[in-house]
Amino acid sequence: MFSVWEIELLQSLLSIVVNPPLLGATNSWSWRHDSSEIFSVKSAYLMLTSGVVHNGVDSLLARVWKSWAPSKVIVFSWQLLLDRVPTRQNLLRRRVIRDPSGALCAFCGASVEAIDHLFITCGSISLVWYSIFRWLGFHFVSPMSIRGVFQGFLALGLGRKSRLGWLLIWHATVWAIWNSQNDVIFASGTVSVESLVDKVNLSSWKWYLAKNPSSFYEWEVHPILCWSR
Repeated sequence: MFSVWEIELLQSLLSIVVNPPLLGATNSWSWRHDSSEIFSVKSAYLMLTSGVVHNGVDSLLARVWKSWAPSKVIVFSWQLLLDRVPTRQNLLRRRVIRDPSGALCAFCGASVEAIDHLFITCGSISLVWYSIFRWLGFHFVSPMSIRGVFQGFLALGLGRKSRLGWLLIWHATVWAIWNSQNDVIFASGTVSVESLVDKVNLSSWKWYLAKNPSSFYEWEVHPILCWSR
């Protein structure tokens, strides 16, 4: 049996490969990251952790995996950094959405729903990031791209536990934004900065608690102190 998130990943994969280019030749599978051109888990792991840029998979993406967040959330973040999540802009590109007016942001309805807009520059969402950083005791200066924000989180982690903690907040924030977007689209829900920040606080604490003891009060007041112990 597949879990819900595995089915979602399969659907996302199918949406990417549903229209392959026709080359007029016999197709075959090959793995470009090993001299044998045969895939193995070992060669995939070495590729992800090598720090060598290879067809868009680089050291930045490799670092997304080391986290206290659940696996399905980490996979989502990885897809997000590759621009492989079904934003309305991507659905328009794949002709799932035919009318460009249907590709506007679910939150503001004013700009095309690209990943950088949906997760960073949308007016409501930028306020979420400002609130998250204020909770953490930092000022937020948006780099205007999802990769830029991710790099900023990595830079703030100065040790192993610190990196894990900052990445946990990153995962919780993008996951909360995505789920809130789905609520707006499919459940006619509404979104507020306060509710999104509360979701980030609670989910990040639950994921942290699975690995480390901490009260929610401690986490809500000073998460950095919690993961620095």
